[in-house]
Amino acid sequence: FGHKALGGIGESVARAIKEAVGVDTRSIVLSHLQRGGAPSAFDRRMGRYFGIAAVDLVVMRDFGKLVSLTNGKVTAVPLETVMEKPRSVDIDTEYDTDRYNGRRTILNHVGEKQYARSVR
Repeated sequence: FGHKALGGIGESVARAIKEAVGVDTRSIVLSHLQRGGAPSAFDRRMGRYFGIAAVDLVVMRDFGKLVSLTNGKVTAVPLETVMEKPRSVDIDTEYDTDRYNGRRTILNHVGEKQYARSVR
């Protein structure tokens, strides 16, 4: 139809970051990464929050950290901490194999005892 198609913005941002702060960066084309199931509203929000946190780290020149969700809060964790030991996901309790994504209930966020008190 002759419409302009956008593409390659990731590479442009990676180059701009390298030029601005002198740190090698790379972009990832999400192609097959996107095929992991339809994102939930939570997934979309977390993607946005993680992106904002990552940009904040770059702006503050706070390098060598990984954006993480820790105890329900978006945090920045030193890479050394992340690499100390392998971590795994308990498939039976944390993953919905029918929907190909994480299980999310109110209990994940507030805890069973707190939830029980709130519904009395």
